Amino acid sequence: MRACRGLLIRVVRLAVTVLLPLVPGLPRAAQGQAREAGAKPNVLLITLDDANTEMGVYGHPVVRTPNLERLAARGVVFRSAYCQYPLCNPSRIAMFTSLRPTTTGYYLNERPFRDPTLMGIPILPRHLKVNGYATAGSGKVAHGSYYEPSSWTESHAYGYDPAPPALPPHPAPQDGSRVIYGGPYMNGPDGTLGRLLDTKHVDSAIEMLGRLPEPFFLAVGLQHTHVPWLYPESFLTYYDPQTDVPPWPLEEQSNAWRQGVYWRAWESYTYLDPAWAAQPDGGRSTATVNYWRTLTYDDAEIGRLLDALDRASLTDRTIIIVVSDNGWSSGYHGRWFKLALFDWCARVPMIVSVPWLAGGHGRACARPVEMIDLYPTIVDLCGLPAPEGMEGLSLRSLLDNPDAPALKPAFSVLKPYDMNWVSLMVRSDRFKFVYWPNGMHQLYDMQADPGEYRNLYANPDYQSVSEEHLAYLVSAGLLQF
Repeated sequence: MRACRGLLIRVVRLAVTVLLPLVPGLPRAAQGQAREAGAKPNVLLITLDDANTEMGVYGHPVVRTPNLERLAARGVVFRSAYCQYPLCNPSRIAMFTSLRPTTTGYYLNERPFRDPTLMGIPILPRHLKVNGYATAGSGKVAHGSYYEPSSWTESHAYGYDPAPPALPPHPAPQDGSRVIYGGPYMNGPDGTLGRLLDTKHVDSAIEMLGRLPEPFFLAVGLQHTHVPWLYPESFLTYYDPQTDVPPWPLEEQSNAWRQGVYWRAWESYTYLDPAWAAQPDGGRSTATVNYWRTLTYDDAEIGRLLDALDRASLTDRTIIIVVSDNGWSSGYHGRWFKLALFDWCARVPMIVSVPWLAGGHGRACARPVEMIDLYPTIVDLCGLPAPEGMEGLSLRSLLDNPDAPALKPAFSVLKPYDMNWVSLMVRSDRFKFVYWPNGMHQLYDMQADPGEYRNLYANPDYQSVSEEHLAYLVSAGLLQF
């Protein structure tokens, strides 16, 4: 903290004179209309759980996601999209209110949110409902698959059928940690998918698509990318742990990345199934392919939703958004978990398809964006009034031209369970800066070092970059000296 205080004058001056226009909540351009024709579009929001960007749609050479690629051909893939908090509950609350955890005080899963409004802002489905939308949900949309009744026209959240004997056994957690396990879920003698939650919820969503009045907002929460990693037995043939998992990057193997990095940045509360951990590579290959299979399984479920839209002739008037609540570190930085500000955990897949904004179709956007931007984007595209106080910004300009200037940096936060302070992350076009109250800050050049293995904070050549990113935090109201 002493080092940060020494930068006070320069940082505050930079924040006020250069960066103030980037503060969310300042007057913005008038909301655009949904379409020139004036008809309000439908919205299909598909949320994933603990999904990272190890996907073909993000350029991964192994993991197959043909349906997300199909969606990307008529939308924009955001390559630098960030959650507000790398954990389910606070991240989903932020998405549905366009308020940061530092504003609302929601940091953990143990404090669920069960109200129609927060700090004067109606949650997204409620705002759409009072403005004439039918609002329906299926699956894990809010944390715990909970739906606030007055905000939804209807909602469905199913549980597992009685577990068949082939459900993979798992050891009991030890010392509060979670054991990571997975495997094929034997659905029945005919190999049907009916027992898996994501298939049940997609079935429900498809049924609702056939009868919901327009305009509608349909949220579908898929969750099998969350541990335990269960998937239909037919997906067991996907990905060979012996040949498909590449070796660790050399920087990962060296562990030199830990130097000068606070241990809280990589702590974890999980460990792999002992049966996996006993394997020669410590279970890495087995764990990785099991996770990948859930990604491809959920991609198949997304494909069923896209097919249903096509059959109902709804595609051309439906905004489609796919986003994960947070990422997941598949062994990188020594951890199998979320709850970290490295990109594996804080960066999320986000694809947005708007039929009439053809300028962005089939393109990728590298500009930093945030999950809190989705709420103002939806109301902008739907031609609805925007609630006062939202901290996100509409992505309309980037959806029409993914190379347009960045709207603002992206921010994320992390509050260790046993600490009364938060760590703050800011991502600009090129750099990521992570602020720790004890002064053990992190700075990464995300172009030269996308794996975040070389902390540049102590390098005097990058002092001005660190000052600039501290100023971003000050100007956004996240940091005060």
